[in-house]
Amino acid sequence: MQKKILLIGSNFAIKTHFKIIKSLFSKPIIYIVSPNIKSKDNILKKNINLMTNFKTALEFENFDIICCCTKPQIQDEFIKYFVKKKIYTNFLMLEKPITIKKKVYYSLINYIKKKKIKISINYTYSNLSIFKKLQKMKIKNLSNCKLVFELSFLHHYFKDYSDSWKNFIAEGGGIINYYLNHVLYSLIKIFGNIKLKDIKLNFDKKKNLTNINIFFSNKKTYITFLINMNEKKNKHRYNLYSQNLDISFGTNCQNWYKKYFLKINYKKKDKIFLYTYKENIISLIKKNYIYLLKKKKNYKNYIKKLTQNEIICHNINKRLLKYDFKKV
Repeated sequence: MQKKILLIGSNFAIKTHFKIIKSLFSKPIIYIVSPNIKSKDNILKKNINLMTNFKTALEFENFDIICCCTKPQIQDEFIKYFVKKKIYTNFLMLEKPITIKKKVYYSLINYIKKKKIKISINYTYSNLSIFKKLQKMKIKNLSNCKLVFELSFLHHYFKDYSDSWKNFIAEGGGIINYYLNHVLYSLIKIFGNIKLKDIKLNFDKKKNLTNINIFFSNKKTYITFLINMNEKKNKHRYNLYSQNLDISFGTNCQNWYKKYFLKINYKKKDKIFLYTYKENIISLIKKNYIYLLKKKKNYKNYIKKLTQNEIICHNINKRLLKYDFKKV
């Protein structure tokens, strides 16, 4: 039977999700929704159904899979409508951040649990080979383990004072919503339950937020995020220290999947191993679809990790919001 699939969004959605859907299913019936979809000449040639409003699509059609790949404001509107109108689908794929409102998040989770709808969030970092390897190494069992994550980059706001939503917490962007939620979710998958301990902030002479230090811990591990948003040279590095081994991994590229390394130092054995990786963003996203579609024995645990990540990110954003680049 042909799958009927709704894809909300036309930019990143077409470049990635559309290609993945075409590769996973034989002759799927695809609907693409976007306000400016009629202006996309490359879409008009693909023999698919085009619509400008997701509410119209959901009112007249039933879908096996719904994928929302839009900016947070539109995804927030979609989630509210999806829950209010009691829309049913077998599978739901959403972008991160899921929503910047706790109430909206819990209404979604409660609804999909009730209706037994399977959900997946497009966190791609946890699909990187490096994180898979670290999970297999069971580094969460190391005692008195310290992990320092350093991220240095030049924020777009300091480059050209862009007014894109991606720069502002109040619009669903900002360093946590747009990027660090990837990192945090990956670490939750590796270390399990993580608690937010403290946040320290630094500012430039114009009172713009430039540095964020975030501290986490669990029973065996101390984790520190050192974020510099006003640095021209990119740095993306994890350093893990323990009694028996040290691990370093990271990249100097803007995008992880282009090239990154892993260095493992077994202290007692006096052995060092170095690995390099290259990955493809479409392959990383495709893994989320595969996970969504297969029968999951640990689905409840997945929701638990999503919720933990959402709560921590919401709490950090609550502290950062009054220092948002766009004053609110």
